[in-house]
Amino acid sequence: MISACATTEPALNDEIDDTIETERIEEKRPDWYDHTIASASDTTAFHGYSHATATEHADAVRISENMAMANLRFEIDKFAEQVRRGLEEDSAADRYSSGRFIITLRNSVQELSLDDAELTTEVHDQNGGVYAFTRASLFRDVVISKLSGLIDDSGYNAALNEHN
Repeated sequence: MISACATTEPALNDEIDDTIETERIEEKRPDWYDHTIASASDTTAFHGYSHATATEHADAVRISENMAMANLRFEIDKFAEQVRRGLEEDSAADRYSSGRFIITLRNSVQELSLDDAELTTEVHDQNGGVYAFTRASLFRDVVISKLSGLIDDSGYNAALNEHN
């Protein structure tokens, strides 16, 4: 028989320290950042958000910006899928539910250039750590124009433009 015992006091102290540190980070976060929202869109743009912590400034910024861009792409993919589902429900044709169209759509979103995305990054140094908060945004009309150029389907492109 093997048994082990451990005191929970260090864990409790660690939890208190983590809570205090989280509160300090929350005080420094930008107004536009909400840790519960990775991506969002509104009538003008698509947005991806991220927060990263590292010991080096460049690492925190790079990680945060890369994740914000991935979250931006995710939001654009959600939009593209929403348009496809609308067409699937409204159309008598099966082309919008075909695997071929769905794969083409997914690949188009992955190929979509995000070079025009605007990155807003705020960085705070605290207790030996670097905290980077990033928002990546791309205007809705730019996304729709780029997606329309990648997808060779007039019905889908017309539906995209209705969301502009």
